[in-house]
Amino acid sequence: MDAPFTLGPYAARNCPVRVQNRFDPTIPPVDEAPTVDPTSATETHRIVVLNELADHARAKGFRVVDLRNCERIERLGATQAAVA
Repeated sequence: MDAPFTLGPYAARNCPVRVQNRFDPTIPPVDEAPTVDPTSATETHRIVVLNELADHARAKGFRVVDLRNCERIERLGATQAAVA
């Protein structure tokens, strides 16, 4: 039987499952590189959520103005006009 060993500070600051997987020879290594660009996935999700919110607001009878493609000064003016 192999003698037990103590893991150092590396293991203490990492996820215990990842440390276990790293030292377990029966678990194949995993490619750490993401398969999808997280910024594009986030942007896609943001667009879907905003469209769902706009559809819900329209269904409730609210007027929806999409300011995403406007310049900053136009967005500020539209916001001030809506609040006034």
